[in-house]
Amino acid sequence: MKFGKPLLRQAGAALGVVLVLAFLVVNLRSIDPAKHDLVTANLSKVQELDSELGELVLKLRYGLLNNYDRLAATLDRIKRLKRDLEAGEYAIAGQGNAEIDRAMSEFSRTLSNKAVLIEQFKSHNALLRNSAYYLPLSVAAVSSSPMAPDKLRDTLQALLRDALLLQLGAAQDDYSRASETLDRLIDEQDKYPPLLRAALDKVIRHAQNILAYQQKMDKLIPQITSTQNQRLGDELSLAYNRSFDRELTRANAYRFVLLLASMGLLAYAAYAFLQLRQNAARLADSESRYRSVVAAIAEGIVIWDKEGRIIGCNASAERILGRSLDQMKGLVYFDPSSQPIREDGSPFPNEERPSNAALRTGHPQSNVVMGLRKPDGAVLWLSMSAQPLLQETDMASSGVVTSLVDVTERKQAEENLRLAANAMENTAEGIIVYGADRRIVHVNKAFTVLTGYTPEEVIGKTPEFLRSGQDDEAFYSELWEAVQRTGHWQGEAWRRRKSGEIYSELRSVSAIKNEAGRTSHYVTVFTDISAFKEYETRLQFLAHHDALTHLPNRVQFQDRCKEAFLRANRHGKPVGVLFIDLDRFKAINDSLGHAMGDGLLQSVAERLKQCVREIDTVARTGGDEFIILLDEMKESQDAATVAEKLLVALSKPFTLGDHDLVISASIGISCYPEDGGDTQILLKNADAAMYSAKKQGRNTYRFFSAEMNAHALETLVLTNQLRQALERNELLLHYQPRIDLATGRITGVEALIRWQHPERGLIPPIRFIPLAEETGLIVPIGEWVLKTACTQMRAWQDAGMPRFVMAVNLSVRQLEHAGLVQRIASVLRETGLNADSLELEVTESMVMRDSEGSVKLLAELHALGIALAIDDFGTGYSSLSYLKRFPIDYLKVDQSFVRGIPVDADDVAITRTIIAVAKSLELRLIAEGIETQEQLAFLKAEGCEEGQGYLFSKPLAAKDLERLLNESGAKGLIFSRAGTHEQFFAAGIGITSPGAR
Repeated sequence: MKFGKPLLRQAGAALGVVLVLAFLVVNLRSIDPAKHDLVTANLSKVQELDSELGELVLKLRYGLLNNYDRLAATLDRIKRLKRDLEAGEYAIAGQGNAEIDRAMSEFSRTLSNKAVLIEQFKSHNALLRNSAYYLPLSVAAVSSSPMAPDKLRDTLQALLRDALLLQLGAAQDDYSRASETLDRLIDEQDKYPPLLRAALDKVIRHAQNILAYQQKMDKLIPQITSTQNQRLGDELSLAYNRSFDRELTRANAYRFVLLLASMGLLAYAAYAFLQLRQNAARLADSESRYRSVVAAIAEGIVIWDKEGRIIGCNASAERILGRSLDQMKGLVYFDPSSQPIREDGSPFPNEERPSNAALRTGHPQSNVVMGLRKPDGAVLWLSMSAQPLLQETDMASSGVVTSLVDVTERKQAEENLRLAANAMENTAEGIIVYGADRRIVHVNKAFTVLTGYTPEEVIGKTPEFLRSGQDDEAFYSELWEAVQRTGHWQGEAWRRRKSGEIYSELRSVSAIKNEAGRTSHYVTVFTDISAFKEYETRLQFLAHHDALTHLPNRVQFQDRCKEAFLRANRHGKPVGVLFIDLDRFKAINDSLGHAMGDGLLQSVAERLKQCVREIDTVARTGGDEFIILLDEMKESQDAATVAEKLLVALSKPFTLGDHDLVISASIGISCYPEDGGDTQILLKNADAAMYSAKKQGRNTYRFFSAEMNAHALETLVLTNQLRQALERNELLLHYQPRIDLATGRITGVEALIRWQHPERGLIPPIRFIPLAEETGLIVPIGEWVLKTACTQMRAWQDAGMPRFVMAVNLSVRQLEHAGLVQRIASVLRETGLNADSLELEVTESMVMRDSEGSVKLLAELHALGIALAIDDFGTGYSSLSYLKRFPIDYLKVDQSFVRGIPVDADDVAITRTIIAVAKSLELRLIAEGIETQEQLAFLKAEGCEEGQGYLFSKPLAAKDLERLLNESGAKGLIFSRAGTHEQFFAAGIGITSPGAR
């Protein structure tokens, strides 16, 4: 059987189409969507886990996590995903793509390096956290030691602050400052006693660990959290997506060719139908297969005839256009009621529409975007491609096939993004967008206006450079904790501009989550509220201060009174209220004008502030009335002292312009709690006392209570009588023996002053010495004591008394008095007493007032051959470094510590520490106030050499001490050990029962 050429051509054409279709179908199947989705998810997951890895490292670093389980688990998950990408069922490496293989190899190498860095991080972080925990405890242990001087405590606090600040982000200067402090501490370590040195060694070791490992962590954490893995993950994803896009493009090309082949098959079927009616059954079968192929295509397919009218479409086209084939058949366009538009909104010319352009030119039209604006204003956006159907005989267009894709959602998303970006850039509030790692990825124009930083200067940085230092780390921890917990935080914060200016801002921080529910970004919106804060501060100031003098007003005065009363209740110290009214101020105001009066009030306010302490409060209640709060007075009489000082200060002329104004004031005084339990009552009583002062002739003060007025008067009288006491020979000395605790021998006596008042009897030093210090009488009294004691000592020596030293106390005023050394040398010459028979005692607080000057003064005294002692040791704030420099021979343990021995554990510990200090400095130790045998036994057992107290003898007059010395014999023994009992020799005088005074 022979076949005709047309039949053979037809068969050959059909076979060719079938082969092409088979080839296209096979290649279309090579695109596996499931594999692509899984690989894309795995690549995204790797990047997400890498970001989470950096976040976990930072949380572990700053103590937000306490163990490394999540860190190890996250690293293992990344490694498993890497293995799947390399050799799993859906591996992308080793598939013949050199770009992917190179990216995967680089990613694997970097991941291995990061694993090594994480192991180093875990080790360093554990050591760092351990030392960060124990450093404050070690510093507290040293600072609480009584042996630790103030300078050491300050150094330790500076070291602790610097060491802790390093963990919050430090520059090289911060490390240098901390290292210098640590080096200075190490250099000075050998100066301290062994116990303090051992405790200090722990501080040094922990501080060294923090300095060493903090610098390692500063380098290690940026390596771990760097964007290297993120970039390599992006490159791997990009390489894979490029490969997939190439395959997808190839598949799309095959799909398009398949579409064209299908169209060609359809054209061939139509031609065969016209030419070969006898093959209608076969043609119908071919058409059915064609329709099945076209129906299966997701893109919409619309067919036009050569007249440009719609003759067919698939189901996808009906779905996209929202119209059935019956509604569109025979039309020149999809919907006569819709207006075709371009992307810019202008009308789309009929001849340029893809189907018409393909018919007119005979050339395909590809990816033309056109919109269909419906009557309700909605727009359907289509991406269209048109392929002309050419006749086999003359290659003229017999129709056109158009494919279309709905891109409305994509266009809307692009528009929304454009609008959001435009709104963000043009809003007046500053906006910062952070990534999940809290590094800045975008800022708007307002950010640059408000802070001064350009986007190029901040992108990729964390926002720490904006911190002002006025909000502590706890503030930022609470902020981010709230964002993590609720997704939002709003409040005020202090920030720093690029210029260095600090300003206040109102800030809102929000967390942005991705489709998986994980935080992908953070957005901060802020605005400058500095002007509002300044206005608020000004209002707050005016609410609590007087507008003219800027002194506290009555409201703030009442608040401070409440605080002072609470302290008074706790400490048992009185509080004074002084009500001050200027005398005849109205005459000055009326004659010279209110401006002059206001200037005078301002000057008065300044003088009042200069007359009181920083803890006191000067307030103005209105007019020419002022009130003063005296906090934590030693006694109520202190208020009278301040009042006298105020009257003297206000009596001096005020120079205002060309005028010298002289005024006075009347002052009323009330005291808490004697004169009232609240501010109103105290002010009322002080006001009443002020009017009493005016009635007494002005320019004076009065207490509210008659008793206090009497006490103030008595003190004034006593001060005047003290001035005459030296001239009338009313002062005398008593002497208290000092005993060698090991032998019982008298080693010295301490000269103690008494006042034998002709009317009041024997007045104790506690009553008149403070007055002498305050008035300056202590200088001549001190010289009298020194000369009298030296004279008495020389008399005892001439009488053949046992050898001992005479101890004399020096006052603060004497130490500050010029020519002290020369005066003491003169007294020794006048009395003929050898310098080695004299011992001078100064208190711990006295020599530390001017430590450098004290070193020089004591050295000059010591050069005379005089022994020196530090009295009341342990009650002041000595620096051991200065104590080593003082040329002293004795330390005296204050009786406040001896009194609690052996019951009070604190007193026992302090006394032991003082004994250890004395031994380490090779000083002899004297214990004051020994009253019981238990105290004596403890001090002897601990190695204290000497002591004095009522257990041995009270202070005695010179003749009584002579009798005691005569009874003690040539060896000067006060007590000795006989059997198991201490035998005390009182010689009939001097010895009193323990505790007697």
